[in-house]
Amino acid sequence: MILLACVLAVSAFALSGCGDKAAPTLTSIKINTLPQQYYTVGEAFTVEGGSLTLTYRDGTTKNVLMNDSAVTVKHAGTNIDKQTNVANVSYGGLETKYKYRVDSADILGVTLDSATYETAYAVSNLRVEPEFNTSKVTVNYANGNSTTEYFFDMTTVRRRSMIEGFDVSKEGLYSFTFTYLATTFELPYYVQKDDWIINTQFLNTNTVRTAYLLGETVDIGTASVLYTYNSLNTKTDTINKDIIIGFDTSTVGTRKMNIVAGDGTVCQISYNVYDKNDDSALALYSNANNSMNVNAAVQYADFLAGITLHAYYSETDYTVLYANSQDITVRYKLTREGEYANLTESIYNNLKTKGQLVYLQFVYQANVENCCYGTLNVIKTWVSTQLSNTDTIRNSYVSGETFSFGTATLTKVYDDGTTEVYNLQEEYLKATDKRKININNLSAVPVASFDMTASQTNKYYVVVTADISESGRFYISYTVS
Repeated sequence: MILLACVLAVSAFALSGCGDKAAPTLTSIKINTLPQQYYTVGEAFTVEGGSLTLTYRDGTTKNVLMNDSAVTVKHAGTNIDKQTNVANVSYGGLETKYKYRVDSADILGVTLDSATYETAYAVSNLRVEPEFNTSKVTVNYANGNSTTEYFFDMTTVRRRSMIEGFDVSKEGLYSFTFTYLATTFELPYYVQKDDWIINTQFLNTNTVRTAYLLGETVDIGTASVLYTYNSLNTKTDTINKDIIIGFDTSTVGTRKMNIVAGDGTVCQISYNVYDKNDDSALALYSNANNSMNVNAAVQYADFLAGITLHAYYSETDYTVLYANSQDITVRYKLTREGEYANLTESIYNNLKTKGQLVYLQFVYQANVENCCYGTLNVIKTWVSTQLSNTDTIRNSYVSGETFSFGTATLTKVYDDGTTEVYNLQEEYLKATDKRKININNLSAVPVASFDMTASQTNKYYVVVTADISESGRFYISYTVS
């Protein structure tokens, strides 16, 4: 379909009143032909060539020239360079308007190449402007030169400021206007209920596993497909094996798998298949190269399952293993100079009670030359906090007195049954950066001391350092008179 852009004629309307039926009542005026719209600086303003169409209540129309004595045109002149102005045209008490442009360059006019703009849209409350694609605007000058600007090169704010009347909130056939400099174009479009995909994007494809052992199944990681619809609504679909074509780990080699989206868009990913028995693994790496902390609640099976290992079969390809894999042997020693021995569940449980540093070794396929290392450190985790002797905290003072926590204490209880007790008055007297607990105002800001000036009730709270939960707060209220 070839769509033609036409210059917009702007109308003004008025309600007619009761009067002499012999004289038809004027109901609207609109511009029939535009006068000159482009001027050089200082050029005389003119309405020559312009005309209006008058419409009466009885349906009759007639045209009048804009230089008719009954027509009034108000304008801003032509003295300011590079300015688009509005001329207001009046006749019979009604008004319409048109734009004109003043420019030091002698502009002949503006043309619009709208062949690629979208004319079909889905009902949407999200879309606020049309799709112009590669449409462009050309300004032609008297010297024979021209300048062209593509819509996609315009800023969003500038482009949208030129558009009026675009709305896709309901079905129907409509038109919108696009004004460039002083020229206005009217462009038709239609809106339908059915929506359709306009863009498909594969996300997180870097998480798709690209190295496998014989017989392993595909691991798509967190990859997904993002569909964008004409309405600008979006939908994200997870990737399942049903849309994967070409995945095969029955033989060793380099292959390609295709992920086919719902609209037929294809994402192709290369992968390699290895044989773990061909002794080709080059190295074993692990997050266990860093120190691992566990507390008394961490069971042996969870400890092993939480350690991720990478068995590399080339400089870039690896398979993911866990320390609980049958291909991994976990060994330990208690000193750097000691000898490694196999770690068992009973040994692990015994080590947890000692709170010492343990050196770990992870061996792949019983080949001690193919291993990586880590350390195990047992830490305590507090599980509850208790406040004691709160009846000794004074809650009423006279201005100038010093606040006192009395003999109140805060006790931290750990998962292994041990405790730490803090005297609140001793902690209160320390500098804020030396305290082992936090004493804060209600804005969670540590305070050096409490406000003891006469005022309404003051309120602070005590909390264990690093505990930001509401349940861990112990509030202190007092009044000063």
